[in-house]
Amino acid sequence: MTPWEMKGRELVNCTCEYGCNCQFNGLPDKGHCHAVAGIAFDEGHFGDVRLDGLKVAAIFKWPGAIHEGNGEAIAFVDERANDAQRDALLKIMTGQDTDPFATMFAVYASTVTTMHPPVFTPIDLEIDVARRTGRVAVPAISR
Repeated sequence: MTPWEMKGRELVNCTCEYGCNCQFNGLPDKGHCHAVAGIAFDEGHFGDVRLDGLKVAAIFKWPGAIHEGNGEAIAFVDERANDAQRDALLKIMTGQDTDPFATMFAVYASTVTTMHPPVFTPIDLEIDVARRTGRVAVPAISR
C-alpha cells in the first residue's frame, strides 16, 4: 500500500434536520440521505505525490440509511491537480490502496453502488473553523 497522510479542513453536511442520524445509530429523518462534502488539503501526500493546497468535493445519495448501502456518488477534484495528484486524490476518496474500513473514505465507499465518473473542476470551498462557518460550491454543477 502507498503511505499517505493529509491535514486540512472538511465541510460535510447531510439532509437530516440535526446532525447526521446515521452516525449515531439512527435512521435518516427523511427516509433517505443526501450529503455534500468538501475537503481542503492544507498539507498532504500520497507516496511522493504532494497534495498541498488542493481541494476535493463530493455529492452522495443513499435511498435509505448510509449503512444500508446502494449509494450513489460523484467526486469533484480540483482542476489544478496534475495527473499524478488526480490519481492520488481519487484513490484516497474511493478508499483504494488502504485497509478495509481503515479510513472514512473506505467506509463510505463501501456503501456506494454507483460511482459516477469524476469531474475535474474549480472548487469554491470556504471553511472558517473558529467561526464555525463553511461553504462549498462547484461551479460545474451550481448552475
